[in-house]
Parts: sequence; C-alpha cells; structure tokens
Amino acid sequence: MSNVGKRKNLLDLLQTDNSETGGGDPSVDIILKALDNDFAKSRESWNIKKMLNALNEALYVALKAEKNDQVTIVCDQTIKLLNTEPERFIEALGKPIEAGAFRGENSVYFWMDQLYSAVLVAQEEAPIVNILVVLRNIFKKAPEEFCRFLMSPVSENNAEVSNGLLLFTRILAHISQLAYKYPSRFLIADFFNECVMSSPHVIGLGLFGEMAGGSFKGKSPLYMVVDALKKAAVDDPFLVNLICDIIIDLKQKHHEPLLKTLGKISESGPYEGKCSLHTILTTLISSAYIKNKPEIADKLINMLQVLWERNTERMGALLTKPIETGEAVGQNGVLMLVRALTAMLDNQMDPALLVPFLDHLFSVHPDGLAQALIQKAPDTRRAYNNVSALQQLLYFMPHQTWVRALVENLASSSAASQLIGSLSEPQRTLFLEVFSAKHNLSQKEMALLLKLLPDEPVTGAAGEHDLNVGDLISRIRAGAYPNSFFSAAVPDEPPIEKQHVTHLTNK
Repeated sequence: MSNVGKRKNLLDLLQTDNSETGGGDPSVDIILKALDNDFAKSRESWNIKKMLNALNEALYVALKAEKNDQVTIVCDQTIKLLNTEPERFIEALGKPIEAGAFRGENSVYFWMDQLYSAVLVAQEEAPIVNILVVLRNIFKKAPEEFCRFLMSPVSENNAEVSNGLLLFTRILAHISQLAYKYPSRFLIADFFNECVMSSPHVIGLGLFGEMAGGSFKGKSPLYMVVDALKKAAVDDPFLVNLICDIIIDLKQKHHEPLLKTLGKISESGPYEGKCSLHTILTTLISSAYIKNKPEIADKLINMLQVLWERNTERMGALLTKPIETGEAVGQNGVLMLVRALTAMLDNQMDPALLVPFLDHLFSVHPDGLAQALIQKAPDTRRAYNNVSALQQLLYFMPHQTWVRALVENLASSSAASQLIGSLSEPQRTLFLEVFSAKHNLSQKEMALLLKLLPDEPVTGAAGEHDLNVGDLISRIRAGAYPNSFFSAAVPDEPPIEKQHVTHLTNK
C-alpha cells in the first residue's frame, strides 16, 4: 500500500544522519531555503546525504499537501544536486535511510513510492511527470546502479516484502487502467521498458523473484506486469505491444524461469486459482470484443506463439490443466483459447493467427487435451460455463471453414473416441460426419456405428470409459454386427440426415 498519510517526518535527518529527534513536519519552504543556503556554500562542504534526505522530506510533504508547484521545485533541486555532484549523489542514493518511518529504504525506493502515491491521488499529471523525470535522470546518469537499487529488498521480520521493482510494476498495473492519465501511462511504460531492456540480467531476472512475506507474498513483479497487460488491453495497443515485447524478450533470454513464473498458481487475490498464463488468455478473450483494435488480439496471439515455440510440452501442460480454485474453477487454457476463437468469430474478427496456433496444439496433442476439450465448468451462474470447448467448436463448424479444419484435426487424433463419447445429439452426428470422412466410412458403416453408440454421453476423465470407436469400426467391417442384430434393419446406404439414433438393446 502507499505510504501517503502514514509517514512520519524526517526532520531528524535534516539535523543528523543517524539520530532521531522530535517535532512536526517542516514546511517545504523552510526546507528549500535551507537547501539554498547549502547550495551557496562550497561544494566540498556539502553533506550530500543530508541534502538528499532534505529533498526526500520536502517531496513527501509537498505531495501530501498536494502542492504541485512545490513538487516541481523539489524535483528541479534534486536534478540540480544530481548534475552537480553525480558520483556523491549516486552513492548517497543507494544507502538505506537510517531512522524514522522510511528506515531501511534507499532513496530510489522512496522516490518510486512517491511516484506510486502521485499516481494514486494526484488530480493532475504534473507531479507524476516531475517525479518520473527525476528517476529517469538518475537512471541516465547511472543505469547499473539505479537497477541495482531497484532490486534492494525492503524487509519485515527478516522477510522480503517488497523492492523498487515490485513497486514499479504496481505503478504500471495501476496506471494502466487510468485512461485519463494516458500521457503519464505512456511515460511510465516507456521508462519501465527502458530499465528492463538495459538490464536483462538484473531487472529481467528480478521480474521472476517472489516476495517472501507481506501483502504480495508468493507474487512476483511479473505477476503485476501481466495484470497491467490485462488492464491495458481495454484501450491501449501501445502498452499491450510494449508488454508483449518485454515478455517475448524474456522468453528468449530466460525461458525457463519465465515459464515457471507464468505457470505459478495464485493462491489468493483477484486471480485465485489462475496462473499468469490464464490471465493472458482471458485478456485475449476480452480483446476479441474490442471494436476497431484487432491489433491488440493479434499481438497477444503472436506472444502466445512465441511462448509455444520449443516449449510445447510445458505449454501443453499449462493449457490443459484445469483450474482448481477461485471463480474460474473447472476451466482450463484450451477452453479459454476456444472461447477467444468463438468471440472473434462472433465479432467478425479475422482469426487467421489464432487458428494455426490451435491447430498446432491439437496436432501435438498434449496429455489431457481430450479432457480439456470436453470439460465443463461447474459454475451454473454463467451459461457459457456449461458448454465445453468441443461443443463450441461444433456449434460454429457448419458455418466456418476455419473451425471445420480444427475439428478434422481432432477427428483424426487418438482422442476421437473420447470426444465422440462426450457428445450428445445433434453434435455427436456433426462430429461423426467429419470422423466418417476422415476414416472413409460408408453410410452403412456410419449408421451401424451410430446404433452401437450409447444414447447418453460417456462421462469421466480420460481412461475412465471403455468406448473405443476404432474397435467398433473394425468389428463392423469384420461383419461382427449383422443387420438382424439390431431392432430395426439398417438399409444398405441410408442418408445420414435421415438416420434415427437408437440405443442398442441388451441381449
């Protein structure tokens, strides 16, 4: 949480570097006047740490009082001190504050915290931009040191609860949903990207680090980046493109920790039960409903394709594993991908990028794919949760050649028996028509097969049913089921559309 309204003052640090004194918050004017006196002295006599502490206090007081003009002056003075004594300033910047409410934080974390406060409460963008300008100037002067300071942990009870990078990603996630602060959002996102790209082995790897305690226990900065992606997908193609490119770059440099972090299940919060990959997939579904911005969905699909490359086994496992807790319980990544496809078709979006991705997924056929395709979520509050991914595909198949190609892929797979067994009429016949064409069944063989299948869908996970369509076809072709075996004779070549499905009576 932000520290606005919860901080004590740092007047003690104006007097000494390591002892605490009483008193109320000094006015910003008094602090700035004292700083002017310091600037008037010879540079050799400057106590840079004391001056930086004074600037920190002035910023906090001015921001809390919403004195934007004073925030501007404080930021200007900070840049002046940085430019005049850069080496000594950077050295002081990384040292932890030794007393007061900010104890244990370095000044980079402090300024990042004030940026977060400004994003939360400032009515105007000026204080956000001014604080950001200071941080960018520090970064330009000493990029390696700045990134290292960002990673410096803030601890409680010997457990890391935050660091500057986590705070940075929280800022990004929050401002991503504030359309009226678009200029600030652009600047913050661009600066974040610059930090990640300039330091792939410090900031890049730091994105995967989980907090050991506090409100964000078990969560990483990447968790917040994906949250920012979800919020940005509503209206900001630029930010979506930027975040996707960051994730793509991370995949090239750190693919193992990236996939591990994307697959980490959230135990609490708004995404309980989901991993970050699920959040990306739900973002893709939402993007299909955004009019006139197809580039958002296209970029998300492109990122998924890159994640899939050379990681089919890991990605397949993540996509097929069902969600076990939270609001999305019973759903899975395959279902989400199919929902994204049907949403695109519903909204006349071109699915040319998504269909090949699904086709490849079905061709690779990871373990659990069949169960993922037939799984239905138990949430009866939403009608679409009672429709499996396979049922959604069959609904669109008669009208979409894109979808028919996907169903043909499934009809040729080893999962065909399980898929057929999960369906009831009329969707079973739709799937069997495709299955028949792929396996060269005659109409007579098709009619016999329909009669042999049970009336009701076969429920249960993979391996829990004994329906084997391939075996039935072999027995039909071997003459194991003469016409007299059925309650009604089967004509030699009945038209498929006139077939009446009946259950095989027990003998």
